[in-house]
Amino acid sequence: MAYMKPLVPEDLDALNELAELTWAWDLHYWTEKGLPHGSFFLRFRNPQNNTQYRVDGYTVTETVNKAIVNIKTIDLPELQIPDYP
Repeated sequence: MAYMKPLVPEDLDALNELAELTWAWDLHYWTEKGLPHGSFFLRFRNPQNNTQYRVDGYTVTETVNKAIVNIKTIDLPELQIPDYP
């Protein structure tokens, strides 16, 4: 019985897009014996604020898209520079 869905070209395209946005990520697959399928989880570093996050999904593409949305939607705090006379 195959637990993992086969990888498709869209999965590689998604990983390439993620590789253009961040320098640190790792993809894992997890399941338990007896379950009909498992899920992927992805740990990645957000280059905007240098924090590590974890997302999961049923397919590689779904998982990577969650990470990309996370990277692109985090707002950086605006730098406040005081006025000096």
